[in-house]
Amino acid sequence: MHPSCCAMSAIYLLGKLSIFSPLVHCMVAEQLNSSSWRHKVIACKILPTLHGTINKDVTNKLMDLMWNDWHEDVRKSAAQCLGKTSHGREVHDDLRERIVKGNEATRLEAISKIGQLGIMTAKLLPVFLKCFEDEYISVRSEVCITCGNLEIKDEQVINKLIHLATYDPIWKVKALAIQAMGRTGVVNEEITETLLWAVRYEENEGVRAEACHTLMMLKLKTEEVAEVLQERFLVESKSVVRDEIASTLEMFGISATEDMDMVAQIKNEVRKLCTKGNIATQITINEADEQKHENLSRMIYENEKELKHRNPYSVIKLKSMESKESRCHFSFSFSSLSYSRMSRRSKESEEELPPMMERIRSMSQASDHSDTHQKKMAVVERVHTPHQRAVSPAPSRGCVHPPRGRGTPSDPVQRRHPK
Repeated sequence: MHPSCCAMSAIYLLGKLSIFSPLVHCMVAEQLNSSSWRHKVIACKILPTLHGTINKDVTNKLMDLMWNDWHEDVRKSAAQCLGKTSHGREVHDDLRERIVKGNEATRLEAISKIGQLGIMTAKLLPVFLKCFEDEYISVRSEVCITCGNLEIKDEQVINKLIHLATYDPIWKVKALAIQAMGRTGVVNEEITETLLWAVRYEENEGVRAEACHTLMMLKLKTEEVAEVLQERFLVESKSVVRDEIASTLEMFGISATEDMDMVAQIKNEVRKLCTKGNIATQITINEADEQKHENLSRMIYENEKELKHRNPYSVIKLKSMESKESRCHFSFSFSSLSYSRMSRRSKESEEELPPMMERIRSMSQASDHSDTHQKKMAVVERVHTPHQRAVSPAPSRGCVHPPRGRGTPSDPVQRRHPK
């Protein structure tokens, strides 16, 4: 007979005997003090199967083993035994006090015990939610593991998991939060968006792989999910993530291995085109082409159809140049109009000037003619004899008398008796 079958039979028989005698409880409780950790684990498994309740001394011993035993299996078995023997209230009060007042190791152990007990109470939940914002990475990670083990579907817990999966700086915490969301089995729009964002943009391959696995666990069969997985499969370089994506696409009935040669060739061509040399060469060619079209549009008038056939961007440049030319033509026409007006005014002033000049010239000629006439009269008077000048006529208007001086006396005595 198999040893496991023998152990199960012995546990069953001890349970039957405990109905008739309380000595079975004492015999099993003595094994809790054994030096062998295996004996302690077996005693913790037998106590919940016995009839009746365990006394306070056994409860205290189990609580001591749960917190202080050196072996992990013993601590876990003791916590489970307390939960199954209806002593969860005392345990939860102790857990709450340790989470609130304990250090990092104590909080970590208390959160682990909550998962092992498998019970979450309303009194313990507020303290448990604060652990999602703990400063230690180990505490946040253990909270996510406990949520997955207990499959807590509370809305507050789900929101905390979404926040950790999106904003936590540690990739391990993100992966554990995503794993806990998959174990809870809750499906809503926020969880779907969080998982798709992780598949697309997360830098660490562990987070991307866990997000793909969670999509498969939640059975999110939508067109958006299939499209995102296919797009990511084409550019994914990590084998772990590629395997998870392939297994998730099989859920949609899509084979991820088809046309892989063609996809590989396309990826190689894209990588070649994205080299620095090719990009710099293409930029230089585009700049030279633009400069050529600019010079061509300045020298030769082309219609829009030809420009569209050659380069559609030159049409926009041509329109801008035409608008500039129309502005220049308007300014030139305005300046030419003002210049024509000024020339007309100058011509009119020139046409008005000759009559004035003629008047001035005629007046100057008249004055010159009068001056010459007066000079001639003076010469004639000098030539005349004195008897002829005895009675001189009155000077006419406009004539000028000769100046009085030596040799031209005006006195009549001097005229009669010249020297």
